[in-house]
Amino acid sequence: MHSKIFNFILLLITFCFFGTKSWSQADEPPQIEAVGNSFFCPTTEQPIVSSLTISNPNNLEIFKLFIQISEGYVRTQDRLKLIGTHPTISSSFSISEGKLTLTSSKSGTEAINDLTDAAEDVVFFSSNNVSGEKKFSFTADEKNYLPSTGHYYEYISAPGITWLNAEIAAASRTPYYGLKSYLATITSVEEAQLAGEQATGQGWIGGSDAETEGVWKWVTGPEGLNGGTIFWNGLSNGSSPSGMFENWESGEPNDWPNSGIPGEENYLHVYDNGKWNDYANSNSSISGYIVEYGGMPGDPIVDFGNNETTLTVAEISNPIGDERCGSGEVTLKATSSSGYVLWFETPTSATPIGSGDILKKSISTTTAFYALASSDGNCTEGKRTEIIATIKQIPTITTVSGTTICKNNSGTLNATASSGTINWYSTKAGGIPLNTGPNYTISNATETTTYYVDATENGCTTLERKPVILTIIEVNKPSTSATEQYFCDIENATLNDLSITGDSILWYETETSTTPLNTTQLLVNN
Repeated sequence: MHSKIFNFILLLITFCFFGTKSWSQADEPPQIEAVGNSFFCPTTEQPIVSSLTISNPNNLEIFKLFIQISEGYVRTQDRLKLIGTHPTISSSFSISEGKLTLTSSKSGTEAINDLTDAAEDVVFFSSNNVSGEKKFSFTADEKNYLPSTGHYYEYISAPGITWLNAEIAAASRTPYYGLKSYLATITSVEEAQLAGEQATGQGWIGGSDAETEGVWKWVTGPEGLNGGTIFWNGLSNGSSPSGMFENWESGEPNDWPNSGIPGEENYLHVYDNGKWNDYANSNSSISGYIVEYGGMPGDPIVDFGNNETTLTVAEISNPIGDERCGSGEVTLKATSSSGYVLWFETPTSATPIGSGDILKKSISTTTAFYALASSDGNCTEGKRTEIIATIKQIPTITTVSGTTICKNNSGTLNATASSGTINWYSTKAGGIPLNTGPNYTISNATETTTYYVDATENGCTTLERKPVILTIIEVNKPSTSATEQYFCDIENATLNDLSITGDSILWYETETSTTPLNTTQLLVNN
């Protein structure tokens, strides 16, 4: 009897020491395989995975699944929720973290099966102006995973802890499946959002200028090795070395003399909004610190599975408008990252007027059309890109006036147009302009000639040239069969009585005089 009790106690002790091995002490982590990268249709509720499996090589007790919007989270508009019927699953969404927690009332394999089934019914939704990528990470414990770094993060609540103690505490935490811990270093926008803005409170991170005032370094983690990595020089009007990320709050760092001691604010922390501030080591308003796991020398390669998915809002690229002279068909072009383009007449119209990379439409006035990058060819929600089809007016020749001149004289032709530049040609079509402007003067003209005129504005030319005629009049020299003619004085002969052949004869007193004589003038010997 005693031996049975002893064996039972031994079994119980064995279970306590080995059956409850912590997550971080286990040899291999649970592996989560998430499948479901796709394009997202704004304003809809869309699953974030098509399938999800959890393998559990160490038989850890898993009754929760944490799903976080790990990149691209917009707190005011992005949400996750569980739909469908899952009687053994409860869910809650943390707006500050962008994290949905699924909790099973079961245990063991039943809990895992319930969690994976529920995960496939988790949907993402957001406002109509959502853009870019949304990445989702799946973990079986509360540490947050960031796809862009491959690291894990957690916020540790420790009200009033100093920076120096937080540095020690962060580095002393149990490695996460062999990944060493350290006070977080934040080196990218994505890291600043997940590890800072989406943390559950403000806390210390691994930056300091305690070594040299005004020279801010990362002094923890891989960036803190070999003397530290400088990410900022100076106060709020300082600068970052080329390529270094910074996320200071406006007006920071300011080295505010806490307790009257200048230069005391030598340590870095993040506000609730993710922005940075310099603080004194003894400041009591800090509520915790942020721990990062991963990237340290000697860290093992840990297989957590493919524990992330992405929803991408399709985008329009290479929008190309069109223009033409006068009414007719225009061709508009656009491409979509999803491969689907829908065309609309207005920014809000519900029914597409076309699809595909090219839209052809006949129009008579300048018109705006709108291209949408649809997630699947059926989604009509999202940002629409305005693309303009421009109709340019064709100028017309409104009036023309030719002229009549004598041979070998000069004549000026005239034209007016509705707009644009007037061009003069010698041919009805083709050729190059002889002259530009509303007037065209031809010198030493010898024969009647038809010229042609059009107008051009903004690359648009009159559809048909109008003719303008320069008329040349050539008068034959007067002639007579008698070089001398005689009259009796009683005839009272006048110039009209002279016998001469010609049209519209004019008489002059001399060869060079310019004033014609009156043809009724009486003749005298001359």
